[in-house]
Amino acid sequence: MATFSKRTLRILGDVLTDWSALTPIGHLFEDHGISLPPPEVAEEAVRAINGQRRGLTAQYVASLDLSDPADRRKLLRVLDDVLADVLPREGDETGDRARGKLLRALTDDGFAQGPDGQLRAVAGRRVEIPLDQIADIEVLQEHLERIDREVDTDPASALSAVKALIESTAKIVLRETGGSWGRNPKFNVLVSDAQKALGLMVGTLAPDKAGDTSLKMVLDGLYKVAIGIDELRNRYGRDHGRDTPLRGLTERHARLAVHSGTAYCRFLLDTLADPAAPWRKTPSADAADVQPQEAGG
Repeated sequence: MATFSKRTLRILGDVLTDWSALTPIGHLFEDHGISLPPPEVAEEAVRAINGQRRGLTAQYVASLDLSDPADRRKLLRVLDDVLADVLPREGDETGDRARGKLLRALTDDGFAQGPDGQLRAVAGRRVEIPLDQIADIEVLQEHLERIDREVDTDPASALSAVKALIESTAKIVLRETGGSWGRNPKFNVLVSDAQKALGLMVGTLAPDKAGDTSLKMVLDGLYKVAIGIDELRNRYGRDHGRDTPLRGLTERHARLAVHSGTAYCRFLLDTLADPAAPWRKTPSADAADVQPQEAGG
C-alpha cells in the first residue's frame, strides 16, 4: 500500500518553508478539508521542529490519519497544489530541483502523477499474471495498470477493472482453444465456457477417485470467485452511472477482489500455457483414469 514516508513529509515542510508563507499554507490545507488538530496534538507535532512555516505544515499533517484512504487523498490533493501552484513554473533552476526532490520521494513512496497531472497511488504490482505466456498482452496490461492505480484510491473502479481482467482472460482462453463468444456475452456464460474449454468445470471431471472431492471443491470455488466479483461489481461499480454514495466498500474489499480475481486469471492462463494440461489431450478410453489426477494442471 502506498503511504507517505517521513522523508516526503519533511521535504513538503521544506518546500512550503522556502516557497510559501503562513497564511497561504493554512489556505492550502484548509481548502482540502484539513483542519488544525487539537492543541495537545499540535504541540506534539512541532516538538523538535524549527521554523513557523515548517511547524504549521507539521501540525496540519498531524491532524490526518494517513492509514485512512480518504485522508491520504486529501494530502495528495495538497501535494498536487504544491507542485502546480506553490513551486515556480518549470525553468526556475531552484524550483526544478525542489520539484524533482519531492517527486522522487513520492515515487519511492508509491505515488506518481497521472496523465491529468494528479498524484495517484501506483504501489508495487499486486498481480503476478504470466503475461509472457500469451501472444497479445496489451489489453491485460491496461487492466493491470488500472487495478494498480485504483485499488488504494478508488475501490469501486478497481472492482470494475478486475471484472474486465477476468472477461479478457476468458476471451483469450476461448480464442486460443478454438472457442467463440457472442457479441454481448453474459459474464457467467463467458467464464463457464472458458473453464469448460480448459477442463476446469466440476461437471467436466471424470468420476471420483481418492482426493478428487477436494479438487472439485477447489475448482467449484474458483468459479464462484469470478461470479462473486461480478456481483460485487454490479452492486458497487461505477460503470452503471451510479448516482448514490457507495457505502460499505473499502480498499480492504478492493484488495480482496484484486487478489482473488487475479489468482483466478493466473490459474486459467497457467492452465492454458501448460503443455501437459488435460485440455490438450485427445480423449481416450482411459481418460477417466487419467484426467481426475491432472485436472487443473
